[in-house]
Amino acid sequence: MELLFRGARDTAVSGAQDSLRVYQAWLDDPKGFDCQSDERLESIRIYNEDDCLSTMLLLKWMRKRLKGATPSKEQSEREELLTQLAQAEYLEHERKDKKKLTPEEKMVKALKKLQNMVAKL
Repeated sequence: MELLFRGARDTAVSGAQDSLRVYQAWLDDPKGFDCQSDERLESIRIYNEDDCLSTMLLLKWMRKRLKGATPSKEQSEREELLTQLAQAEYLEHERKDKKKLTPEEKMVKALKKLQNMVAKL
C-alpha cells in the first residue's frame, strides 16, 4: 500500500520482521550499545524514523481521499507542520557531512524547530 502514497523505502531494514531479526542479532552479539557504536542499532533507528514518516504520509493521503471528511484548518496545519518536521529530521540525518548528534541533542533541535513552526501560525 505504501507505494500508493510514497516511493519505495530505501532503508537497510525493510520492515517490522526485519527490524526484529536485526535486533535479535544485536542482542546475540552487541558491538555497541547505541546507534553511534553499532550499525545494526542505527539501521533500526533509521527504519523506525522512516516508518513514523510513512505513517504521517499515510494519514495525510487517506484524509485526502475520504469523501466528505475533511480535517479542520487547524488539523491540516498541525499535520503539515509535523510532516515538514519529520521530513526535515529525516533529511538532516541523511546528510553524511553533519556531525552525529546525541539523541538528546536531536530532541532539543527538533523541539526548537517545532516551536519556531508553531510560532509562525
